[in-house]
Amino acid sequence: MVAQRSPLSEKESRKRRSFREIWKETFAKTKEAKERQHFVKTDCRAFNTLLKFFGENLFNVMVRENLEGANWKTRYKHPTPPRNLQALYYDKNLIVGMRFNILTRVLILDIDQGSLYHPANDEAEYHRLLGVLEEMGLVGVEVVQSSFSGGLHLYIPLAKPVPSWLAAHALYVVLSKAKFRIVKGHLEIFPNRKGYSTERIINYNGIRLPLQPGTGSYVLDQLNFSPVHSDLRLFIKDLKHHAKRQDMVAFRQVMEGAYQDFGVSSRGFVKGRNGSAADWHNDLLIRLEQGWTGDAQTNDLVFEAVKEAYVFQHLDGEELVKKTAAYMRELPGYKQYCGHQHNLEQRVRDWLKSTKNLGYYPYTGEYRIREGSHYGSTVALTRAAGKEDGRKYNRANAARKQVARDKLAKVIRILRHLISSRSITGLPETLTGLLELISRIAKEECGVGFSRPFLEKFKGLLGKIRQYAQRRSEGETGELSVPPEEEKASEETPEAAALKACSTTREKSDIEEGAESLVEKGVFSNRENNEGVGGEEKISAGLVGLSRLERIKLYRENRTVLRYTGRRVHHFVELLLSSSTKPKTQCRFLHPGDLVHLTDEYHSREEQDGIVCVKLLTDPPGEQWLGSLFVKVDKLVPV
Repeated sequence: MVAQRSPLSEKESRKRRSFREIWKETFAKTKEAKERQHFVKTDCRAFNTLLKFFGENLFNVMVRENLEGANWKTRYKHPTPPRNLQALYYDKNLIVGMRFNILTRVLILDIDQGSLYHPANDEAEYHRLLGVLEEMGLVGVEVVQSSFSGGLHLYIPLAKPVPSWLAAHALYVVLSKAKFRIVKGHLEIFPNRKGYSTERIINYNGIRLPLQPGTGSYVLDQLNFSPVHSDLRLFIKDLKHHAKRQDMVAFRQVMEGAYQDFGVSSRGFVKGRNGSAADWHNDLLIRLEQGWTGDAQTNDLVFEAVKEAYVFQHLDGEELVKKTAAYMRELPGYKQYCGHQHNLEQRVRDWLKSTKNLGYYPYTGEYRIREGSHYGSTVALTRAAGKEDGRKYNRANAARKQVARDKLAKVIRILRHLISSRSITGLPETLTGLLELISRIAKEECGVGFSRPFLEKFKGLLGKIRQYAQRRSEGETGELSVPPEEEKASEETPEAAALKACSTTREKSDIEEGAESLVEKGVFSNRENNEGVGGEEKISAGLVGLSRLERIKLYRENRTVLRYTGRRVHHFVELLLSSSTKPKTQCRFLHPGDLVHLTDEYHSREEQDGIVCVKLLTDPPGEQWLGSLFVKVDKLVPV
């Protein structure tokens, strides 16, 4: 079996260094360099930590005058120790920058004021950029205004140092494949993807240090991009917090995948290294032939062996487990370094399951859409971008998109019924206000809102909502047309079916609605809830001298039986039935004359508007309410 897996001989002559070798070499070089450097730290802990994030490259400090049009000058002749750098940092007449070192603990994206990706120019593209970073495992981002020009520096701190070249290469590959233009004036990456020369040393590009006094640098609010502070101590605290949030395992996998599968031409074009199945097969065999060379390598080697057996040998099940385990035991270093000799077969089974879940399939010479990726959904999913054979389609994204469209259809129905029942007398005049209203309803009813870029795709539908609201306000009748695909998709779900049935009842009876969550939050400042047909009932003689809050307290403590005198209302209420362990949502009605009692659930608008939570006395036995009906206490009288 070993002979069957030996790589081609011509491949050995052009073997590249592995990702693991480059990783180890980089850290070894850094260790040697640190042993030759001895600099006294400053008395400011935050400033010392800032230099650690940048890699402490004190031999490539840049300085320029704090004047428009001044040129940068690099202090090549001698290093700039931390204390001297601190003095330059707090000099308001100077601007200080640093070049990155071999290792870095921070990545920075530079977005100029006139960039296509600046939120002031295209907020959707800006959020798409953050989404790509999140898919790489980089979820923690601190936004800083770079200078008075209004440009942005997105600081991405890392929990551990990583090789600067590998991180820059991964960022360049992933963002380029996601169709971002990485050019000066729009989007720049720090550390940058620098070249290599045998004749001279090529340094990384430098970038100014953040929050220097007199430079217009501030930490910005990530929602409205207004200045928050320029305190270096708080900035370092936030960087440490964001660093803990990063998924370093996922980011290392992205770096490894970008290094193994992609290169960058001299003109900046990203090209795949493994252009054919034969090349990838031989790369797998080369990585396997050396076997174990140290501890903690079993999982990586088993994963490679399972991919080779499943994809190229078309093995599966226990046959694959048996043959792969036998092959692994014959590799060099197995007895010396493998720590899973007692359960090697189980390790193979686990990795076979993961390999299938990640989308690998037996290769037969024909291309097939792969739904997963072995190093994240960024590089692999954008790998075949631009092809015309359907490779650009991604089923996972399509499924998420359909779920969002179904949820939007449900929210539009709720908004329509709020308009028709006059719970809303007018929509916000601005597009932003309308989008926020729809997103707020979604959060209340579905638990999750919508992003602005998603809602902006349905501007035509939003225009129909405004027309519908205008016709209702003018006393006309009109139907709000929902896109057929959303109408069909929403009717397929039980929640949408229940909503439709309840909505039909509401239209037929022309009742007043006070949607539970919306009234509770005070989203709509419209008509009073539960206006009575015949006006308010007279309060009992014994309660005349009590205030509204005193009456509510008395009703609740004594479990007073009350009669409802307002108009008929209904809400969606969560119920826990005796025969079920999961709550179900049902539409419950409250009619004039129904007997109720106040619950122990305190409402946030009791003091302001007198809205209280009630439950019917005629509940079926074994039924527990997890959500209540909301009415005005003035429409309740003691029996």
